[in-house]
Order: sequence, then C-alpha cells, then structure tokens
Amino acid sequence: MSGPDKDDSAAHEPSRPLVLSHVRDLVWFANTDGQVEDVSRGMLNYLGKSLPELTGNGWALCVHTDDRDDALSLWSHNLAAGTAYSAVTRMLRHDGYRWLRTTVRPLRNSEGHVTGWVAVALDLEDPCAAEESFVTSERQLLELVETLPAMLTVSAPDGELEYANQRVQDFLGMPFAELKRLGWVELIHADDLQMVADVQKRSIESGAPLEICCRLRRLDGDARWVEMRVQPLFLEQRVVRWYGLLIDVDSRKKAEEALRQSEREQRLITETIPALVWRSTPEGMPDYINQRLMKYVGKTLAEFVREQLIHPDDVDKTLNSWDRARAEERPWEDTHRLLGADGQYRWFTSRGHPLRDETGRIVRWYGFNFDIDSSKKLEEVLKVTQARLSRASEIAAIAELAASIAHEINQPLASVVANGGACLGLLSAEPPDLERARRTAERVIRDGHAASEVIKRIRALFRQAPSTKVPLDLNEVVREVHELMMGEVLTSDIHMSVELASDLPRTLADRVQLQQVLVNLIRNALESMESVVDRSRALSIRTRCDALGSVTLEVCDAGPGLDTAQSIFEPFFTTKARGMGMGLAICRSIIEAHDGKIWARRNDTHGATFGFALPIHVSGPQPA
Repeated sequence: MSGPDKDDSAAHEPSRPLVLSHVRDLVWFANTDGQVEDVSRGMLNYLGKSLPELTGNGWALCVHTDDRDDALSLWSHNLAAGTAYSAVTRMLRHDGYRWLRTTVRPLRNSEGHVTGWVAVALDLEDPCAAEESFVTSERQLLELVETLPAMLTVSAPDGELEYANQRVQDFLGMPFAELKRLGWVELIHADDLQMVADVQKRSIESGAPLEICCRLRRLDGDARWVEMRVQPLFLEQRVVRWYGLLIDVDSRKKAEEALRQSEREQRLITETIPALVWRSTPEGMPDYINQRLMKYVGKTLAEFVREQLIHPDDVDKTLNSWDRARAEERPWEDTHRLLGADGQYRWFTSRGHPLRDETGRIVRWYGFNFDIDSSKKLEEVLKVTQARLSRASEIAAIAELAASIAHEINQPLASVVANGGACLGLLSAEPPDLERARRTAERVIRDGHAASEVIKRIRALFRQAPSTKVPLDLNEVVREVHELMMGEVLTSDIHMSVELASDLPRTLADRVQLQQVLVNLIRNALESMESVVDRSRALSIRTRCDALGSVTLEVCDAGPGLDTAQSIFEPFFTTKARGMGMGLAICRSIIEAHDGKIWARRNDTHGATFGFALPIHVSGPQPA
C-alpha cells in the first residue's frame, strides 16, 4: 500500500517517463547492469526519498541493515543468472521499517536477450492494503499484458495452461476455455509433438528456460509455425509459474523452406547439367564445384583450390584474362586445357558471370567449363584437311593452267617449225625466192615472240608477280587469238566467225591473261561440238560496247548447251569426262581481278554463250 501522497517529489523529476511518474504502486526499473534508473511515484512517496537518492544502488540504503547483505547477494546472483526471484525484506518507510515482498523479473526483447529489470514490492504488514494493492497491481498487469502487441501465456509449474491473452485466442481462433480444455497436446502438430514433449519434460525437471519452434493447429485446421519462449518464475528456489511468449514465424519458416527448396533445385540443376559448374568469391577464390567437376579432376574442393590443374602452356593466358575480367567487372570467357583425373588434358571453354547485390556490388561469380576437346581436335583435323585440299586445289589449278599454256605454246611453236621449214625450202630453190623467204622468217620471229610472252607469264605466275595492265584494244586480243587458234579450228572442221565492233573503247588489262581467257573459252566451245553431227558446227566471237559503259566479248557455240550456269565457274566443277574443273574458275578469277564480270547462258536453239565484260579505260586514247 502506498504511503502519503507527495506531489512535490514527482515534480522534482520532470524527465522521468510519464508512465512511472503517475504509478502509485511500489515499482522500480533497473538497467541490464542492475543499476536502478527509474522509480514510481508511489515508491518515492512510500520511502520518502527523491529519485537521485534511490537510483544506482541507493535503494540498498533503505533496506534494514540485518537484511541488506542477503538482499544484495540475492540480487547479484539473479542478475548474473538472468532469472526472476522474490524476496521478503524490511525497508525503511517514512514512518519506520516495514516488511515488504519484492518480486523482480527480467525484461527481454524478441530475441530473448535481457534488456532491463522490473521490480514490484508489496507491503505485508497491512493485509487489507496488501490485498487491495495486489488486486490493483494484478489489474494493471492484466491491462498491460492484454495491451502488449505479443502473444503471452501463463502456465502452472507442471506446464498446465492457466492463462492466455486475447492475442493468443485470436491467433488460434478459440476462446481460453477451449484452449484450456484441449491443452497443448491437442494444439501441437502431430509431427512436432514428441519433440516438444521431450523438450518440455527436460525444462520442467531442470527449471531451465524453454525455447522451441513448432506448429500449432488452429481452429480452422491450419497449422502455423510458432516460436515459443518460456521463462520460469522462481520463489524460494522453486518454480511457481511459467511465463510464455509466442511469436508467429510461419511466414519466415515458409520463406526459409522455399529458399531451401530453391537451393535444392538449384543444386540439382548444377549437378545434372552436362557441364563442370563452379562458383567463386568476388576475389576469384572457388568456394563450390559440382560433382561432375569434382569427378573429372578427381579432387576435393580444397585440393581443387590448392593445386594448379590448368595446362602449363595455358596458365598465364587464362589467369591474366580471369584477372582482367574481375578487375573490369565484366563476364569472362576463355579456352584452355584442364587436367583430368586420368592424367590427360582436355580442352574446355570456361565462362564466368558476376552476381550483384541491390547496390551493384559483385557478391559471387558463377561459371561453367564446357568440354570442347572433341570439337577442338576435329578443328585441328579440319585445318590439316583444308591445308591438304588447298594444296590439291593449287596443284589442280597449276595442272589446268599448264594444260592451257601448253595449248597456247603449241600453236606458235608449230608455226615456227612450219615456217622455218618453208623458209629453208624457199632458200634452197633455184633461184632462191628471197622475198617470200623474208616474209616467212618474219612470221617465225613473230611466233617466237608469242611463245616467249607465254613463258614470261608462266614465270610471273609462279613468282606471284602482279599482272601488267595497260590500255588495251580487246579487238586486237581477238585477232591475235583468232590467228593463234585458226589451225586447231580448221583441224576440228568447225567454222569460226568474228564480229568486231568498230568503235570499241580501250580497257585496262593484261594482254596475256585476256588471251588465256579467250583461248580457254574457244577451246571449251570446240570441245563441246566434238559430238555434234546432225547440224552445222559453228563458232562465233563478238565484241561490242554495252549501255553500262563496259566492253564485252562473247563466244557462242552450237554444242549441246548447258544444264546449269550457276556452278560452272566454281572450282572442280566440270562436265568433261577428263576435265579437272579449273579452267573456267581461273577465267573468272582473271576477269574479276580486272574488275569485270563473266557469265554463261544457254542459247535459244542450240549451244551456249560465254562472255565477259570489262570497264572502259576512260583516260586512255580511243581507237581510230
């Protein structure tokens, strides 16, 4: 029961919390170190003291000297243990010493840590006043318990439920009477019941605080996860009450379970994908490798981190590119060889991607190594094959070119021999025909120069010397080739006609190369008409200037024609039984090197037409 009301003592402490400045019961609060920080108005009036006189350990001076040591010892013991206790001591009221029962309890946060202490004293020498004070304190405590945003319970020493605040009843969806009737056994999920019973039994036997997480069944049948923290209240070393705090952690538990499930699925993915998966810290240190990678290298994670498994020839390149990617915070990719458990190196493509937090900071690197050993080796085989094929193509091109050149050389050499013989005959006659012999000798010299030019072009070709392009009259090239090929045309019993444009502009070209192209086109035309017996075998050569500003030349035959003109200029494509398919490909290369174009088309009646177009040389002199 509180003593006389002294409003002036409360007025001396304007900074005290409003709740204690108006509380008339005997209440005080202490911090975690046991130092009294606040005292209720009723306690100040009861003891006749000011707040500064009672703060810290000042309250001990109000305890009777015979009880003071025991009171301080009991307070120190429970302060260290963090347990509640109750003690009876004499304290000096404003009118003398009186017996008081003081109950001290720790205050805890949601994590269960002690944040302070609260003590309530009851005057035992005035039963009526004590009873009235007890009823008032109980009412105020009940109001406090019902107002707190928490689910609170009180149980008997044997664990039987004695009280549950309204928040517990609302959470479980049933009134207290129903809760008490059912008891905790009926409320706890069947899968958690044995675990809870074992923990509760040990706690009751030892008097130790209880902290457990289990599922409680609500009236609607839904089971929710609840964290239960139960603290015993001791009286004379005996548990007289159990005070419980229930925290709904269902959302947290389900989120944790969802996270664990996600992690399990993620781990399942990393363990089943056909790649070597790894993870590293922001500093580049591996902290996880999947089973596939572990099996390939035959190492544990610790051994994988410690040992160098990259091929010695690839170490510097790979580590440098990895360091640069991390420094620049960009995705990483590299190809290197990795040592397997069988002692063999295999080629892998490694890729790493950074994982960032909400601030953009890299928190992990995730990556994988994909086995490309087979494709890498196949690539090497392909390179060798391509090199061999290229070499074979070069040989074939040279063979075709040699055959073409042989034809070109054969005609002037044959003319040289024939004209030389004729010259000797004219000089041996009686009398010698000197004029005709002179003209025949000039033809020998001309044919010798032609053969010499062919030889020069062969040498330039093998030296890879650039072609010699000069302003050239395409009609002159046609006349030269016509005279060169006339003997072969007559032998084939084919009629060859030439139609040359009189106003044909010059083009910039290599004379010998254009001669080679025209010889090849004429020879192909002659060969195409070898099997023609039911119609006239005719070959025509035409030059003209088209509307696009090009000079064109066309060779038209009366052979069987073309099935397709799309692939005929491709290397190795041939319609001849013994052909190598390089002649027209070389022709196309020569024409394209002159910035021209070449084509082939099927005639409306019989045969095919091959032609090419070359740009006009505008700066050169025009033909007369």
